[in-house]
Amino acid sequence: MSHIKTKTLDSTPIEFMRAHAAADLINQGRTLILIIRHGQTDWNITRRLQGREDVPLNDTGRAQARELAELMIRVRNCGIGFQGIYTSPLARSRETADYLASTLNLGASVPVEGLIEREYGKLSGLTLEERKTKLTPEELRNPGVETPQEASRRVLLALDDVVSMSGGRTAVAVTHGGNINALYLNLTDGKVGTGKNLCINCGISLVAAGKGRTIPLAFSLTGDIAVDYLHHLKKCSSRV
Repeated sequence: MSHIKTKTLDSTPIEFMRAHAAADLINQGRTLILIIRHGQTDWNITRRLQGREDVPLNDTGRAQARELAELMIRVRNCGIGFQGIYTSPLARSRETADYLASTLNLGASVPVEGLIEREYGKLSGLTLEERKTKLTPEELRNPGVETPQEASRRVLLALDDVVSMSGGRTAVAVTHGGNINALYLNLTDGKVGTGKNLCINCGISLVAAGKGRTIPLAFSLTGDIAVDYLHHLKKCSSRV
């Protein structure tokens, strides 16, 4: 069987801005949003493109979501209050969001249609190898994929909705890797994101939204790195 070589993407956490500078943006009236990728699915393991297929978490993904919920308790214990948990309507995101909402006693997670994963057209549901064997050359040239630019615009509008629904208070948005990478490709003028970086399952990315241009603060933080960043941000801001 022939194998298609795949590019290994960088999964290193990135801080674009020191926590005290991020706090200045929040103090100026922007809203801190924690953007979280859902937990692992079986399709993640086989690199089968999920798109808008409604794939559930696997056991590892559920464990990741539980670990994330415990981490978020640590973040809350730093003094950061979360107004609510907003989520893509797809099952893998909803289940991740529900672990968070339940653990943090925030009621039900709120579906936001604009947080749904990128549309991958005829590529959806296929592995890299299957694309070569199941699609015609014309389908490969024009698969009907939502571009990163289109996805980024959609997600930015969804984040505006989150800011509105949260009343401008700190919130959590659970979504998908394709969306997060497309968003950061836009926000960093092509330096980070689609084709360059991997946002890991249950990684926490941070933006300052809701007042002028949405500003990237950090990308795919995990564990102590995420807690320490948010702790220092809180020490410098009374609005989170």
